[in-house]
Amino acid sequence: MSNSLRNITWLFLLLFAASMYAQSNFSTSLHATRNGKNFWYGADTSVTHAPAPGFETLTGVPISHPNVACAGCHAGDGLDANGDPYPASYQPGCVDCHATNSGWTVSENDCYDCHSRQKTEAVTLGYSDVHRSESMKCWDCHDKSIIHGDNGVEYNSMLETGAMTVECEDCHFGSALPNHSSWDPHNGALDCSACHAQTVVSCYNCHFESQVQAHLKRAKQPIHNFVILVNRTKDGQVGTA
Repeated sequence: MSNSLRNITWLFLLLFAASMYAQSNFSTSLHATRNGKNFWYGADTSVTHAPAPGFETLTGVPISHPNVACAGCHAGDGLDANGDPYPASYQPGCVDCHATNSGWTVSENDCYDCHSRQKTEAVTLGYSDVHRSESMKCWDCHDKSIIHGDNGVEYNSMLETGAMTVECEDCHFGSALPNHSSWDPHNGALDCSACHAQTVVSCYNCHFESQVQAHLKRAKQPIHNFVILVNRTKDGQVGTA
């Protein structure tokens, strides 16, 4: 066997093994289970396993309502990453994000198909962000270990401890990390995002009637330099909603 053929064989085996590893853990990932939708919205805590009933208790609109579409999250245009229509018996899988017909490539548009708040910020409203200005992509921070659920643990929400392992300090450390201890009035209780996130599109969650009536998001007033903060149960810090 020539060296070239041997190298190609090893490369194929490595790619195959990596693919099998990703698939073996994907079944418990949030991208596969879609638990986060029910956790945030659902009223029945015996189903959502949330510490309290979700947003449904305020809206009175069941999570199964066709215009809410929480339970069946896939691309709004009905097409997978290959551009093919989803089957009637849709199940989350690799092709939601990976264009399997063209080298398993991933586009940010595939992320935006489900993560509509981020699409609104980046595309519709064109909000600036230092990471986008540096041509960074979603997966530069939210890497494949998070997306594929490599630790094999099934979480109910990305807000649970361990579900999202990425932190600002992963890149901003040492001399690049500012020290606010001399004037921080909150004694370290603020997450980086509480001050450094310029925008968080959360108003849509309140202006809900147009979503139910016509599957349209109504609140599109571009408010700058304003964020809604929450107390996070996973680490006891204050961060963006």
